[in-house]
Amino acid sequence: MREQINQFPPALQRQLLRSGAVSALLLCLTLLILLFYRDIRLWLPTLFFGALLCAMTVTLYQTVLFQRYVVIEGQCLSIESTVLKKRVTALLLQTPSGLVRLSVHQRIGFVREGDTIRLYAAERTPVYQQEQCKVLCSFLALEVIPQKIVS
Repeated sequence: MREQINQFPPALQRQLLRSGAVSALLLCLTLLILLFYRDIRLWLPTLFFGALLCAMTVTLYQTVLFQRYVVIEGQCLSIESTVLKKRVTALLLQTPSGLVRLSVHQRIGFVREGDTIRLYAAERTPVYQQEQCKVLCSFLALEVIPQKIVS
């Protein structure tokens, strides 16, 4: 199994490890709450969320294992961010097939205009058409490849 995971793309490996680690942490927290407090109102929610995240991790693993994902790679043309905290909310990518607007719902690393973005999305992810670009609202993993600075 470890050999299979090592053959996955690095961004998907990180996503799988994060998801698996958080689900394991929640299930361990459930056991600790069960041992120390013995109150169903405390351990039932953590058990529920731990099991849900574990199921989502298994689904992600199967999606990557059976290669039911697509890779979209393009150059970042513009970045939309919030006013106060400057958190990235959307990216506009120029891909070989046209413009793609990506809604970002999680924190991503430092990204600048001109960087190459490699995006992994499930095959069943809906893609919407809006004006001259395609809109993608969810993805499995995102990888930022910084542009080379010529001095």
